[in-house]
Amino acid sequence: MAMSRWKLAVGLILVAASLLGITGCAGGSTQQTRTGGLPTYPFTPVPFTLKDQDGKPVNLASYRGHPVVLEFFATWCRLCAYEAKWYMPTFQQWARANGVVLLGINGSDLGGMATPGSLGHSLDGVDGNKAPVHAEEANLSLLRQFKDQYHLDYPLLYDPGLKVTKGFWPTSFPALVIINANGTAVNHEEGVISPQDLENMVKQAQK
Repeated sequence: MAMSRWKLAVGLILVAASLLGITGCAGGSTQQTRTGGLPTYPFTPVPFTLKDQDGKPVNLASYRGHPVVLEFFATWCRLCAYEAKWYMPTFQQWARANGVVLLGINGSDLGGMATPGSLGHSLDGVDGNKAPVHAEEANLSLLRQFKDQYHLDYPLLYDPGLKVTKGFWPTSFPALVIINANGTAVNHEEGVISPQDLENMVKQAQK
């Protein structure tokens, strides 16, 4: 009887977590239709070139020979803002010291700036207004604001039409994809992840 009650309690906790969106910020796109199925890891991503927050082209193929972490995020997502504020500054220092390339990709065509929760309270944040953003310069401006606000030192990329994002098919934000030095996407994770766990994922991808 005690075990049955324990299983029931665990089940209720998991359901509540799902309903609260603990794992990530879901939805938030005016272009939900995607072609093809979910990618099966490992796989070789289609090469892409996207503009960063300053309008400069960034080509994935140019980083061949280095591990790459793709971070799919949305400026309106409170969990993305939480990760950017509390976790990414630590990870980006480790990445820079270990030759790991970090690229942020805005995976939503909706705008607004989220307010992150305090450290240890990711769900206390507030999502942005999710207003549609269509013009390129408006999107780049949002990326510059997000980058400056959280003191990020890696490029934030604009994905018009969400073509690159759809190729990796994140179902919620934030979402991370690990690409090894050979250019193969070997692992992914959705939801807020600690710097130490992310470091371990990158190290494991190189084995």
